[in-house]
Amino acid sequence: MEYGRKLAEFRLDRGMTQEELASTIGVSPEDILSWESCSDYPSRFHLTAVATALRVKISSIIDKDIDAMMAAIHVAETRETLCMATLTALALVCTAGLVATSQLSPDSVPAAANVVKALLLAIFLVLVASRRSKTSLRAKAYREALEAADGSHSAFVLKRKAGKSPKLVALQFVLGVVLAFLLITLLAIIEPGSRLPWVML
Repeated sequence: MEYGRKLAEFRLDRGMTQEELASTIGVSPEDILSWESCSDYPSRFHLTAVATALRVKISSIIDKDIDAMMAAIHVAETRETLCMATLTALALVCTAGLVATSQLSPDSVPAAANVVKALLLAIFLVLVASRRSKTSLRAKAYREALEAADGSHSAFVLKRKAGKSPKLVALQFVLGVVLAFLLITLLAIIEPGSRLPWVML
């Protein structure tokens, strides 16, 4: 990534030290050092503040990194879609298993329900962890930087620059809808006296 070198270059061109730039935008000198060494990526707010302080466009800071940023965003989006697909498949298997259990052996439903709860909790924790991973957080920062660099706010440009694949977005939407209905069905089987599943519809 080149953004760190560009930041340092623009800062030196303005005759500013890391401490002076940090003071100007309200961060610590260590933050500036981490951005310039590419060990961390500034938030959208801080990127805008840095660009303003250095009197440059955001696009001039990130222009050499756009392809790498879009590739990183695509990797994160693909990983998130795979996690959702895994969760949906697991929910489908659990729903089918609980329906079969409730028909064939109603007395076994509570024990099966406990197993299902444990499995779903585990996969949810994996999904949450994947969204909080360094890769996902970095992709989010890249997406925000690309959107901040775009001055037109055109939906097409934002989608293209933010690296979002329309196919992945559509697949995530479909998986989300299927998953919601499967979870409602599971809740209705696990808690048959509850009205909550039908209220959720």
